[in-house]
Amino acid sequence: GIDHGFDSIFEWRPERGTTFTVVRTTDGSVVGKYKAPAFFAYHIANTFVDPSDPAKLHVDMMCYEKVFYDDFSLRTLRNNAFGDQHPGKLMRYTVALDAAEEARRGGDAVTSAVLFDGECEFPVVNDKMHGKPHRYVFGTGLPGSASPNALPSLLRVDCQSGETKVWEVEGCYPGEGVFVAAAEGGAE
Repeated sequence: GIDHGFDSIFEWRPERGTTFTVVRTTDGSVVGKYKAPAFFAYHIANTFVDPSDPAKLHVDMMCYEKVFYDDFSLRTLRNNAFGDQHPGKLMRYTVALDAAEEARRGGDAVTSAVLFDGECEFPVVNDKMHGKPHRYVFGTGLPGSASPNALPSLLRVDCQSGETKVWEVEGCYPGEGVFVAAAEGGAE
C-alpha cells in the first residue's frame, strides 16, 4: 500500500554482520566467504584485484551504518518528506583472499578505508576501468554532503589523493550520472 516501503519485505539484522561471498568468474565456484561488520549498501562503484597484489580483492561502494529504506514509502516520497539525511560514506573494502578460515569467519580478513566522507550515490567509474584499479569515482552528492551551498551536486572523488571536485548549479537537480569519456581523452 501507500504506507509501505521496502521495509515491509526486507529484514535488517545488523548483529549478523556482512558476508562478502567471492565467486570465481571463470567457473562460478565460491572462493570463500569473508565476514565484516554490518553495513548497508545500495550501489557498488567497482570491484577489482590489483595485479601488484593479486591476493586482495577491492570493493568500492557507497555504504551506510543502517538501513533506511522505510523512507521510500509512496506517502513519504509524495509528501517530499524524505526526512533527515542518512550519513553515508564512499568506502573501499579490501578482502584478503588468502586469509585463513578462522580470519575469514572472525572478520579479520576484511579491512575498510573511507574514500569520501559523505554521500556519493550512484557511484560509477569510467567503463574501461570496470574490474580494474581505477583512480576516480563519479557520483551524485546529496544536499550538504559535499556542496558548500547544500545543493544536490555531481562529484568526482580521487581515490588516490582524496580530493573531491564538486559541480553544482542553483535550480539543477542531478540524478544518476553516466560517465562519458572525453573524445580525445587518453587518461582515466
